[in-house]
Amino acid sequence: MSAPCAWPRAPTRWLWLLGVLTAWLIGGPAGAASLDRGRQLYTSHCANCHGERGTPVWPGTPDFKHTTTLLRPDAQLIAVIRRGKGVMPAYAGILRDSELLDLVAYLRTLN
Repeated sequence: MSAPCAWPRAPTRWLWLLGVLTAWLIGGPAGAASLDRGRQLYTSHCANCHGERGTPVWPGTPDFKHTTTLLRPDAQLIAVIRRGKGVMPAYAGILRDSELLDLVAYLRTLN
């Protein structure tokens, strides 16, 4: 017979509670990414170099049609978009966090 699930100990309890609360606040339907908004952002900020459907136009640009390009976690893709890479400009201060999530959600539909 297994032991019943115990309430986490004092310091761990607060971290656990904080994690649950954070997941509840950002993980619900209101926090879901908008593919339509992501498509609009992609069209206005990305399509000139990355192509309308993710096939690169600019030399050296990642091909979003290859799944390996988008195997990175969302946080890593967002970090690249924020700081830029190579000739790609940084979008920190241009796109809000919610817009970055929308954009990454849309990128994942291109492959």
